[in-house]
Amino acid sequence: MSKKPLLFSVFAFLLCAGAWGQPVRIEMSLDRDSMLLGDQVEMTLRITSVPAVNFAFPVIGDTLMPSIEVLRQSPLDTLYGKKPADTLSIVERRYTLTCFDAGVIYTLPQFQFVAGGDTFASNLVLLKVLFPAMDTTWRVNDIKPPIEYPITFAEALPYVGGGLLLLGLVAFLIYCLDRRRRHQPLFFKPKPKDPAHITALRALQKLKGEQLWQAGRIKDFHTRISEILRTYIEDRFAVQAMEQTSDEILLAMNTQGLCGGGDLEVLRGVFYLSDLVKFAKYSAAADENETAFAQAALFVEHTKAAETVS
Repeated sequence: MSKKPLLFSVFAFLLCAGAWGQPVRIEMSLDRDSMLLGDQVEMTLRITSVPAVNFAFPVIGDTLMPSIEVLRQSPLDTLYGKKPADTLSIVERRYTLTCFDAGVIYTLPQFQFVAGGDTFASNLVLLKVLFPAMDTTWRVNDIKPPIEYPITFAEALPYVGGGLLLLGLVAFLIYCLDRRRRHQPLFFKPKPKDPAHITALRALQKLKGEQLWQAGRIKDFHTRISEILRTYIEDRFAVQAMEQTSDEILLAMNTQGLCGGGDLEVLRGVFYLSDLVKFAKYSAAADENETAFAQAALFVEHTKAAETVS
């Protein structure tokens, strides 16, 4: 830029200083005064002051006014004022506008700034939004029917795969319901259950190895013996022993003739001592504990089911 325009501008502002006391010029301009519907136009907001004055630019969102939208805005651009900063300041910011409501002449809003106790406003700017020119040569053509192409294997594959998957799920559901009705596991054959006497004798041997009564846990020892015998009676004789008292179990086994009188008396002695320890807080002696264990094992051995020869 040549020095003459700059000197002329400074001289003009100094003249204005006599009238205003602080020469400030706020100018708003458009790169063109009209635009087509949906087109874009650039608005420039420029502040010129002598001496340099700091102004806060207005905060503009995405709407300048009804029907006028702000697409983007540039950062502040200081044209002069860096040196000498106290002599002249020209700062501007550019806004890209658009509009989708044609046939209207818009008066853009004025922006006001305050400096040194004075209020300054930008000039009025008009913007005309026009409809695009109509193409008189354009005509409506008939709608063409859709083009039919043969179905390819790749197009049919998802449907075929989905149908097979659905059939597989239905078959698996039927299989699961059938196995459940038969009380069988889904994928593996059930492991043959050990005979009742084998399970009882194994539990008694485990109890013996724990040495509960030797450690002073006499109640726990007799409780375990009673539970082992009750479980054995349920599996061997189908008597609900876990839900009955000792007397009810003995009565049921005697009434149904499930075992001999001698075995029934052995069972009665084990249950009687177990009930005394559990409910009467009786402290059984060592020989009583050993006898109870031996009688429990003897009852199981005498009443076990006969082995079948295949």
